[in-house]
Amino acid sequence: MSQEEEEDQQNASSSVITPVKQLPSSETSESFQILNQNQTLTDGLSFHNVKTVELEVRNLSIWSKPHSTAGGKSDIESQTDNIDQSKKNILIHETSFVIPQGKLTAIMGGSGSGKSTLLNILAERSSVNSSNSSTLTSKSIKKTLLGPSSTLFKSGEIKYNDSSQISSIKSAYVVQDDILSPYLTTRETLRYAAQLRYDEADGTSNPSTYESRHHRIDKLVEEVIMELGLSDCSDTLVGGGDHGSKGGLSGGEKRRLSIGIQLLSNPSLIFLDEPTTGLDSHSAYLVIATLRNLTRRGRTIVVSIHQPREDVFFMFDRVCVLAYGMTMYHGDVNDGPNPQNRGVIGYFEKLIGERFPSGVNPADHIIDCVAVDSRTEHGERDGKFKIARYAEYWRANQPTEQQQTAAIATTGNETSGGKHSSVQRTFHQIQTQTRRTIKFTLRDRATLISLYIESIVMALICGWVFHQTPESTRSISGIRTIEGAMYSSAGLQGYLMLLFETYRLSKEDIKTFDREHTDGCVTSFTFLISRRIAKFPLEDFPSALMFSLITYFLFGLTRTAGQFLIFFSIILLNHLISMTFAPLCLSLTRARSYASASLVANLNFTLQSFTSGYFINTRTMPVYLRWIKYIVYLWYAFGGMVSNQFSDFHGDCPYSDPVLCQEYDGRVIIKELGFWANWEALPVCVMLIFVILNFAISGLLLKWRKVNVAMSKKVKSKRRSSTADEQEEEEEEEEDGKGLTLFDTEKPSVTSESFDIRLSNINLSVQTNHSINPFNSGKPQPKQILSDISAYFQPSRINVIMGPSGSGKTTLLNLISGRITSKEYTHSGDIKINGKQTTASLMTKVSSYVTQHDTHLLATLSVFETLSIAAKLRLPKLSKQHRNQTVVNIINKLGLRHCQDTLIGSEHTKGLSGGEKRRLSIAVQLLTNPEIIFLDEPTSGLDSFTAKSIIENLQNLAESEGKCIVMTIHQPRKDLFSCFGNVLLLAKGGKVVYDDAQGSMEQYFDNLGFPCSEVTNIGDHVLDLCCVDYRTKEKEIYSKARITGLVDNWSRVKRSTNNIMRIDSSSSLNFPKRTYATFLQSYSTSLKQNFLTLSRDPPTISSRL
Repeated sequence: MSQEEEEDQQNASSSVITPVKQLPSSETSESFQILNQNQTLTDGLSFHNVKTVELEVRNLSIWSKPHSTAGGKSDIESQTDNIDQSKKNILIHETSFVIPQGKLTAIMGGSGSGKSTLLNILAERSSVNSSNSSTLTSKSIKKTLLGPSSTLFKSGEIKYNDSSQISSIKSAYVVQDDILSPYLTTRETLRYAAQLRYDEADGTSNPSTYESRHHRIDKLVEEVIMELGLSDCSDTLVGGGDHGSKGGLSGGEKRRLSIGIQLLSNPSLIFLDEPTTGLDSHSAYLVIATLRNLTRRGRTIVVSIHQPREDVFFMFDRVCVLAYGMTMYHGDVNDGPNPQNRGVIGYFEKLIGERFPSGVNPADHIIDCVAVDSRTEHGERDGKFKIARYAEYWRANQPTEQQQTAAIATTGNETSGGKHSSVQRTFHQIQTQTRRTIKFTLRDRATLISLYIESIVMALICGWVFHQTPESTRSISGIRTIEGAMYSSAGLQGYLMLLFETYRLSKEDIKTFDREHTDGCVTSFTFLISRRIAKFPLEDFPSALMFSLITYFLFGLTRTAGQFLIFFSIILLNHLISMTFAPLCLSLTRARSYASASLVANLNFTLQSFTSGYFINTRTMPVYLRWIKYIVYLWYAFGGMVSNQFSDFHGDCPYSDPVLCQEYDGRVIIKELGFWANWEALPVCVMLIFVILNFAISGLLLKWRKVNVAMSKKVKSKRRSSTADEQEEEEEEEEDGKGLTLFDTEKPSVTSESFDIRLSNINLSVQTNHSINPFNSGKPQPKQILSDISAYFQPSRINVIMGPSGSGKTTLLNLISGRITSKEYTHSGDIKINGKQTTASLMTKVSSYVTQHDTHLLATLSVFETLSIAAKLRLPKLSKQHRNQTVVNIINKLGLRHCQDTLIGSEHTKGLSGGEKRRLSIAVQLLTNPEIIFLDEPTSGLDSFTAKSIIENLQNLAESEGKCIVMTIHQPRKDLFSCFGNVLLLAKGGKVVYDDAQGSMEQYFDNLGFPCSEVTNIGDHVLDLCCVDYRTKEKEIYSKARITGLVDNWSRVKRSTNNIMRIDSSSSLNFPKRTYATFLQSYSTSLKQNFLTLSRDPPTISSRL
């Protein structure tokens, strides 16, 4: 390496964030230090000051209705009942605290500790019944949490300054899920969000000119992009798997974009639920640094967080530690001026009676202290009683109300942005949403073209079935054919459009509306009106016109311009009625799901069909049902078409008798069908009224029927077999659960063949065909995702792929596991198992894959039911006893026993926590005992203790059974880094920075001039080196130069050691045979699964009945 290169790398290393942790003592808990002045926190966002908010909680308790447990009570539950006979299922035990204005507060705790529940209650995001009829006693704190129910109750009070309503102040909430439009770029998403939140983001009391307002919004958007490190993907479409868009944002980039959207509203109080989940440690640092900057100007921010790195932990002003809904600590992170305020480290040192170990992240150690090891019954029992003791200690030693009030200091200026008038605001919302919807529609070419094709194909089918010439329509058969054609035109096309719009709304658009409506930046009426304004010229008018032109002339209808315009008007209005009735179907269902909304749509179509006047003459209906026709829009559509065609119609009667020729007279035909001649204007007007009524009713229902989070219940399931109980007894006898494997049914020999994976010169690019210009798709351009990757993943170890968000970690994992099959991807290079070239089909025989998201889990099944059903399908050769034993063993080892009878839950029903879902997804894939295991972010969304237990289980599995485990990871604990085998470190663009044993990593970077201090996590250190800092142009150039040097250096190292790294693997591949369930086994299991899911979904059952 040249001297100039060494100097460049040494200069680059000086920009690395190096936290310094002091040993716990009276001087401990000092704030972190950043050695480089370039990394000091600066105010990067030009927000105006806001009215400060103090959040005060007094005697707050959250509980749910009692639920039934499965098969009696366990030993732990029996002991708990002896302590407290309360029937309440307590989610948050009685707690009181104050969050001062201008402070950054973290809510920490293990998975299922109640972090999200508390955050939802503080932000008023959950439907809660207030109750002050009962006061929780100190004994109730020892009642362990058994699981959530369907109804929440609250006692105590929450005050935002002096008001009990959060609507009295400006607030924002960042949810865990990223709800984003896939066909907008990052910059466009932020710009539209800023425009919708303009009143809050502006800060001026008088409306400014469009140019000035537009300039301020663009400036603020660019600042948010720079602050959150989104510059590199600012013009990239968000994308999404469900939309088939390739090369979109990574999971971490979407997370930062969601945070940026909420920051644009410039609120006084911000809640963030797991904002760093899915982010690499450097991106997480930048996000928390941005939040800390905002608190300096008076904003109060509350964050729930799982695994903060050390320097991030000391950024927080205050911390709240929860365990099983009980408060372990709430107060300052650092030592206060009062000698009694020793900060969180001093408090826990006194609580546990020992000093914090040096070189350990204090956040991880705190979580370890309050965590419950539920892998064994003995550990779970001891852990719960330890938690009860800690909670009692906090209740006895927590600061008094006077002490908490004295600690509050006013920061920031109490200025508030002025608001435009309601008329201006409404017009502005419609304008912004209309532009956004037009852009979204034009870029979603597949849907737009499909809509056109459907109209043409449906018109051709109807025209072919009812095809006639104008001359043939004058016969009696022609007349009857026209009547059928009229009904088909009005009924079938409208029905298909209704189902199409219902599905499209439920899939994406209604979720975006619910989020923005909850944030207070849009109303239901502006959403509906802007949607139709945008869709009318692009979808409604063209599709109705195409359908009318084709069917009108194929039906052989009277060819006059006036009659065609009336026919087209009725078709267009019928289309609009269907499109406006779709949101009404969704608003009538609480879950906003297509399954429920489509039942309402089908019920509507049934009513329309039987009362339209085609099948049954409405004049012959019973008098008590005859009135229904006046509220059925299809009756008006059909009647208007009939009157339009037959009012002046005279058929060719073959008879000379006038009586016999009456049925050829148009007015007689109209009367026989129950309508009137020249009856066109009234149906058109009434149908227009139906469009307006649908708008009004949908708007009111969407406004009043807000989607809140309810609680799921526990379910009764058959008690596990005696072998399961025997297994639990064996676990109690084992020390810390060691020595057990996850699979007692099929214990492979350690000497059996193991598999390694070698990658050679892997390159991957994708053809991006989503142009930002909606009118010019352009030629697809290749986008390089992975660049010349060569790596080795060894057996019997955990192999790790690390890198910043967007570096291609998940893509590489998908490529290795054979999950990339799209022709839009082009890849080269070799993937070999034991030196033999492999294919996607061969890889699936020996591997299992744990995805990053847990969307495949069924909301109405419990943990035990999910694993039992999966075991029946994946382990069909095992006996029921052995399957249950395997399921129970995995549940115990992954710490899921406490929630094994809890329903998984969904977006609108709170069941398992995010961490519990993550562990369940891992458990499902471990059932088959695969030789190779791929895991995409298995610790994402988990607390540090649970992440540690999962990594330890995977390490034990790899070492004892020779598994080859390959996983991606963002924020590894320092004490877990030694568990890893080979580490593949990627930079942006899928470029290799390092690929070797983890034990050699620190020395390698030290030799390059990037030493890692003793108190710094080596994982965080190398990720800082590989991340581009976009906050300023200078930092961006500096960090990119550093990364380029690291990539080039490893390329030279790889070439020099290429021959040494080669391993001779000339043995043949003996793939184990994977058994599959027979048709009868699959059918019976699927039947049971569908019965359980349907029986636990009352809205669906009632809708079908």
